[in-house]
Amino acid sequence: MYRHYNNNQTSLTLPLEISISETHIVRAISAFVDTIPYKLVYGEESAFGRPHNHR
Repeated sequence: MYRHYNNNQTSLTLPLEISISETHIVRAISAFVDTIPYKLVYGEESAFGRPHNHR
């Protein structure tokens, strides 16, 4: 009924930094996004509820 999956399979790693040229527009976009303050994107932590999981 169920397939036997092997969790120890090899994974394919793609080094994206090598394949994207230094003058590509995505490099400028990435640099811009990195300058956005963390608190501006995620806001302040709430005093109620569960803590954030994205840190």
